[in-house]
Amino acid sequence: MSETEQAFARHARYINPAWIKVLELLGYGRLFVRAEGTRMWDAEGRAYVDFLAGCGSVPLGYNHPELVAAAMDSLRANLPSFVQLAPMREAGLLAEMLASRLPPELSRAHFVSSGSEAVDGALKLAFAATKRHGVLYCDLGYHGVSLGALSVIGSARMRKKFPSLPGCEEVPFGDANAAEEKLRTGRFAAFIVEPIQFEAGVRIVDPAYFKALRELTDRHGTALILDCAQTGMGRTGTLFAFEQLGIVPDILCYAKALSGGLVPIGGYSTSPAWQKRAYGSMQDCELVANTFGGGALACNVAMKTLSLIDDAMLARVRENGEHLGARLTALAKARPMIKEARGRGLMWGVEHGAPTSGIASALTLGIPNKVAKELFAFWIAQRMLERGWLTQVPAHDQNVLRVEPPLTITREEIDGFVDALSETVAENESFLRFARDAAGRLLARQFG
Repeated sequence: MSETEQAFARHARYINPAWIKVLELLGYGRLFVRAEGTRMWDAEGRAYVDFLAGCGSVPLGYNHPELVAAAMDSLRANLPSFVQLAPMREAGLLAEMLASRLPPELSRAHFVSSGSEAVDGALKLAFAATKRHGVLYCDLGYHGVSLGALSVIGSARMRKKFPSLPGCEEVPFGDANAAEEKLRTGRFAAFIVEPIQFEAGVRIVDPAYFKALRELTDRHGTALILDCAQTGMGRTGTLFAFEQLGIVPDILCYAKALSGGLVPIGGYSTSPAWQKRAYGSMQDCELVANTFGGGALACNVAMKTLSLIDDAMLARVRENGEHLGARLTALAKARPMIKEARGRGLMWGVEHGAPTSGIASALTLGIPNKVAKELFAFWIAQRMLERGWLTQVPAHDQNVLRVEPPLTITREEIDGFVDALSETVAENESFLRFARDAAGRLLARQFG
């Protein structure tokens, strides 16, 4: 067996066999073994330009030399990492650094290990501060995979196997009237929402919606939580996407890119007033604690990441984002099979429409219309992989191609990606072959 085959077989045996079946069915039989900057290499030595960036968790490219140096310096310093009976110096320094780049209303930070934990922590803070238990969330929203985060995720498929927190209710994203109708009941501790719904296919609404939410949550005593795990750390051209909305949330969640792609870390920031309401007494202050939050290694790497995402880099993100958006928009106009390109900064979604001939052919093979459309979107991503470009579809809209390169992507790489995407979409006749191959693999697994 090759190294790739061994790795797939090992994962199937010891971790998740169903996931391996999905990868094989969709043609993703690759093992990535090395990464540097915007590129990864598989076990066979083939190079790929990464336009997925670890779903946003690798903002500065893989193994950025300054981040690696910061991690190595931290390890060599023999620092204590998870002290429970003393303040951790590095956590305080990171919190101070974040506060210097956030509004005064967000000057208190709590660190965890993931975005899901950050959402759980934000919800707990809202529950404790308001003494209410309800939470409003938006349809197609994405907030993580812990039980608390799943309770407020806008996907019935992802929620249905698990119990949810009581009092969690869904409203349409972008509908302030629906939010007001719920909020006026006074039952909700928090309203949690993303500035841009990336996993929903890059849904963007008018900033007026968020200004209305800010006024409504203030009026009804509800904490406004903005989840910037996807849209933070420069992804949209400002450090956090909420800076473009004209509001400040009561609680801000962040994760993913704060790690720099090396060490897991997440967190949430709030105001001294909200923190005091939730955890202000000596008997309650430790309710916010967690074992791994604020570890020295993670905080040192996060501080270096923050220092590198400076004003000059944010300006480049805006410039390259405008160029990427212009090229994708032009491609959408030129290719009938692309319905729309939408996004901001270096966060874009390309919505596809499956070719009629491919749908008809798929139906003759017994593949439902909806599945055929999803297969077409996966086909685009898979064919881009064959060309050496790594991308994927979002969690909640699998007919959209997510375009999420590292912030360090070059103009030449952007042009190369769009050119490859244009050529790939033009190959609509290949969809029939893909649909037949996918159906054949599926039938072989079912009856072979």
